[in-house]
Amino acid sequence: MENKEITVPVLFIGFNRPEVSLQTFGYIRKAKPTKLYIAIDGPRADKPGEEKLVAEVKKVVENVDWPCETHYKYNETNKGAEITVSSAISWVFETEEYAIILEDDIVAPLSFFKFAQKMLVKYKDDGRIGLISGNNFTPIPVETDYFFAKYGHSWGWATWKRVWESFDLNIEIEKQHLKMGFLKSISNSRAEALFYKKRYKQMRKRGAGNNTWDMVANYISRTNRRINIVPSVNLTSNIGIYGLHAKGESVFHNVPFDENFIVKKHPTDIEMNVDYDKHHFKEHILKHQKNIFQRIINKLTRIILKRNIF
Repeated sequence: MENKEITVPVLFIGFNRPEVSLQTFGYIRKAKPTKLYIAIDGPRADKPGEEKLVAEVKKVVENVDWPCETHYKYNETNKGAEITVSSAISWVFETEEYAIILEDDIVAPLSFFKFAQKMLVKYKDDGRIGLISGNNFTPIPVETDYFFAKYGHSWGWATWKRVWESFDLNIEIEKQHLKMGFLKSISNSRAEALFYKKRYKQMRKRGAGNNTWDMVANYISRTNRRINIVPSVNLTSNIGIYGLHAKGESVFHNVPFDENFIVKKHPTDIEMNVDYDKHHFKEHILKHQKNIFQRIINKLTRIILKRNIF
């Protein structure tokens, strides 16, 4: 019989967006987890009015009106997204074996919480598996309700302490991981290997401590050949159109999710879905890069036109 309660710990990470946090926390309220960790970054000294916004976010997350064990971690000063997110996850894993992780702009229906909880428990001792993704931006026909892949996203996700113990925000990108022989061994095509060679070279150039937490986590996961769990349908959505790392709506925002999803059929073996990985790289990773490039071109075009007009 399936456990209807969400008993695995849930971590919510927020900052200065009370309206967005209110929506996201509303979904957490519907799920009614029995254990909740909340981490909020502090206001920036050079941003007038931000202290009030952060205070409003705290009011939102302190309104826990269901039976729940709560833990709060408030930064007195601003630590930034990379330290706030990564240290919050480390904080949870000081005492917990696994957790569901949601940043303030990720809405997740009860179906996601149930899915993540089932996967956390079922695969808690399998060292091959790195994370449980709530996203499936590029679904393909599959015979099971979830599958295993190299790709998995952190817009609503879950993981284990055993995985996070290897995380280091200040990690150095190893030279051996820039060699095509190694990169081909963790990729499905030469184009994919070249993509990661370029990414890892950029990360190495920026230096330890100067890369985003999710890029570091992805680097550690991929170079350690970890497998991720991906649902057959999309289960979460990013509503944070504007924020520290969001400058407007993209095709990856406000993606529909399946509120009625239930796991009925499990994979019989833990095998990588190569077809999905190839499809995802082509339809999500490469297209995302093109979208970024196009936005840069559009911005430069607007600047040039403005200068010509005035």
